[in-house]
Amino acid sequence: MNKNEKLNLTLISEANTILNDYNLLKILEKFGTPHIHGSYSLNLMTWRDLDLYLENDEITVKIFF
Repeated sequence: MNKNEKLNLTLISEANTILNDYNLLKILEKFGTPHIHGSYSLNLMTWRDLDLYLENDEITVKIFF
């Protein structure tokens, strides 16, 4: 395994901790449907950047801000 593969595994593990152990997905579900995108979903993480989108058809600009 090369250094980039090791880095990816480390960052995926950290992201899993945030998403699952710290219940980020469960927290976000209160506001809509969370979707994980980007390098995490492609299994190509190179730095600590977790891309999440929150789907909610009922939210308004006023409620958002």
